[in-house]
Amino acid sequence: MKSEQLFFKYSFPCAQVLLDQKKIDKKTYQKLKKLFEQNKTPDKEFLEKTFKSAFRRLKSIAKKQNKSYWDKQVIQNYFLLQHNKFIDNGDGDYAKAPESFKKICKVYKVKVLDIEDNILTVNSKITPKVLHNLDKVQIKDTVTIHLGFAVQVI
Repeated sequence: MKSEQLFFKYSFPCAQVLLDQKKIDKKTYQKLKKLFEQNKTPDKEFLEKTFKSAFRRLKSIAKKQNKSYWDKQVIQNYFLLQHNKFIDNGDGDYAKAPESFKKICKVYKVKVLDIEDNILTVNSKITPKVLHNLDKVQIKDTVTIHLGFAVQVI
């Protein structure tokens, strides 16, 4: 998987939030949604323009690691190890967000309990059922979830 694909799988669920906050327009959201549903990825420039806060955070992580912010390991580190810390520390819009919103926005590792079509039942009290378009996911796998979407088998 390319770095921009990995980034988009994690970030697409945030597009609805960005639309609700009027940080992107409906046309941009529809484009992202269509690409996501077709399992395609926007180009890097479009991703950076759309998900500005995530890239600000990615750039700070990459600088500390002396790597490109498009490095796949940097993106993986951000979503699996740093993302929730940024939320807990009240970075950006999270400073004023209610705790319930912060909980939903976090990335979690969960076990798959059941699979039915494109819905996974997982061991999460926050989001027990999530959408997925993962290849080869099986019951008992550990997956990451973000805003109601299964993102990656770990």
